[in-house]
Amino acid sequence: DLYMHPCTGIIGQKFVLTSNGLIVWGGLVDMCLLADGGYWPKLRACDSSNQYQIWTYENGQFKTGGGTKCLTLLSDIYPDTNTPNRLVALDCTSVTSTWYD
Repeated sequence: DLYMHPCTGIIGQKFVLTSNGLIVWGGLVDMCLLADGGYWPKLRACDSSNQYQIWTYENGQFKTGGGTKCLTLLSDIYPDTNTPNRLVALDCTSVTSTWYD
C-alpha cells in the first residue's frame, strides 16, 4: 500500500517522473509505480514496455499511459475514509486529485 505523509526529505519519499513516463521510486533501485488496472497502485520492477507503468502529468493530474486512470488520494473520493492519505488509481474525473509541482 502507498500512503502520503509529510515530507521529511528522506530518499524513500522521493519519486521522479522520467522522460519516458516512468515514476521511479528513490527508495530502491529500479522500482516504479504500477497501476495494473486495479484499485491500488504498487511498486514493481521498472519496465518501460509495460503500459501500466507509463504515466503522464497533465493539468495537475498523474495519468496512466492510456489517460483513463489518475493517481488520487482516497480521501478526495471518500472523505470519511479511515485511511485518508492512501493512494489509489481511479478513473480520471473532476474530483480526482490535482498535484502541484
